[in-house]
Amino acid sequence: MKTVLFALAMPIGAQTLDYGRRAARRKLERLANPSDGFMDGMQGTGKMKALSIAAAIVLIAAPTLPAKAQTATTTNICDRTPVVRDAILAKLRAEASLTGKVSGTNCAAVDLASVTGKLYLRRRKLTTLPAGVFDGLGNLGWLDLDGNQLTTLPAGVFDGLGSLRTLHLGSLGSFEGLFQWSKPPNRLTRVPEGLFDGLSSLKYLKLGYNKLTTLPDGVFDDLDSLEELYLNDNQLTTLPAALFNGLSRLQNLSLGGNRLKALPEGFFDGLGHLESLFLSDNRFATLPEGLFESLGSLKSLSLSKNQLTLQPGMFDGLGNLKRLTLENNQLTTLPVGVFAGLDRLESLTLENNRLTTLPVGVFAGLGSLENLSLGKNQLTLRAGMFDGLDNLESLSLGNQSALRVYELCDRNLRLRSMGMSGGSFPPSDIGENLKSLRLSNNRRLKTLPEGLFDGLSSLQVLDLSGNQFKTLPEGLFQALDGLICLSLYGNELTTLPVGVFDGLTNLQELDLRKNHLVGLTRDDPLFAEMGSLKHLRL
Repeated sequence: MKTVLFALAMPIGAQTLDYGRRAARRKLERLANPSDGFMDGMQGTGKMKALSIAAAIVLIAAPTLPAKAQTATTTNICDRTPVVRDAILAKLRAEASLTGKVSGTNCAAVDLASVTGKLYLRRRKLTTLPAGVFDGLGNLGWLDLDGNQLTTLPAGVFDGLGSLRTLHLGSLGSFEGLFQWSKPPNRLTRVPEGLFDGLSSLKYLKLGYNKLTTLPDGVFDDLDSLEELYLNDNQLTTLPAALFNGLSRLQNLSLGGNRLKALPEGFFDGLGHLESLFLSDNRFATLPEGLFESLGSLKSLSLSKNQLTLQPGMFDGLGNLKRLTLENNQLTTLPVGVFAGLDRLESLTLENNRLTTLPVGVFAGLGSLENLSLGKNQLTLRAGMFDGLDNLESLSLGNQSALRVYELCDRNLRLRSMGMSGGSFPPSDIGENLKSLRLSNNRRLKTLPEGLFDGLSSLQVLDLSGNQFKTLPEGLFQALDGLICLSLYGNELTTLPVGVFDGLTNLQELDLRKNHLVGLTRDDPLFAEMGSLKHLRL
């Protein structure tokens, strides 16, 4: 009896348990059929008989041990696409070298469930992927197929990748910087229906720089966890109205660099968590009224490089917008009220349009605006143009292509510059918070009147490079006691009056190169009051 009880208390492995079950069944069958003589000699020993029956029942009813305690299920992947197979094996071998594991790295017996984390298949010259090539990789979290030569993908190729969170099928282009050019893009011309079905954990999907012309309705329906979607730089011309239905968690969406001319009404409905939207470099001339009304969380909107005409109410619903980019359109005017409701806007870029004048009050309500770029237009500035911009810190009116800026200014202030030609400048409209003023590369700008910069007590960066100044009035900068950087690079200066730099006690950077100043040295009395000057370029 003690022996039997001890055996029942021992841990039972999978093979031992199967063997015990078979033996127990035979014992029960013989107990139930005494004619075979198995019961001979056991009459009168009721306790022993009962114990034997109980032991047999326990063995038969015993549950199978959990899967982790059993031998891992392995799969033969020797016949899979060589690039994929070798990448899986390389990943397992790398992990084995760290853990000391020596099994499971042969293609004939691979524990695919142990493949987790990231699988890199970037730039492997893949031209096709068969359905089933990723079967069994249910715990994979990241799959990178960028930089191959894929033209199509079969429906179901990603079936079973239920834990996948990141999928790269294309490039971000300009978002990735120069690195994009170091690898060839994929060439996907279509996305089949159901391609992303089952990828309910996916958060990041990159399809940029392919050759997609349209997308099937409902292709993203299963991606209810998606947070970032990049469709930039394809050849998209039209999109289904309900394409993004169900993507309620989406935060970043890029449709830039396509051939879109119009978007249907309600196209962005349901994207209440969207924070960044890129629609730049398309062919939009107009956008439907109320297009952005449901995007209450949007913080950044790029509409650059289109052919837009702006209308009042165009930006309704964007009360949390902080950055609006409208450069490189064909804007000839800005109607009063077009920016109504954008009371949290901090940065507005209108560079490289066809603006010649701006109506008084066009910026009314933009009390939070800090950076305004109006470069590469043909503006004539007039009083009242900047009314309401009480918190403006950077007004950029210079030509970026010819700008010379000091390293110190770039590093510490990170301010932009754009271009302007002609006109006069009324600083009293801007307020006392302006920190950066760019008036560079205006070939018509030959003189500056006295008192021009009076009232700009917070100014830290002043760029007057690339103009046609031959001299400057005495005391021109005397109100700028907070100025840190001053550039007069590339003018026609031949002389500077004594006292021209009076008041610049905090100036650290002064650039006078590419002028016609003769005999000027660091010890010249012109610089006597500049106790903070660190870099003088002559």
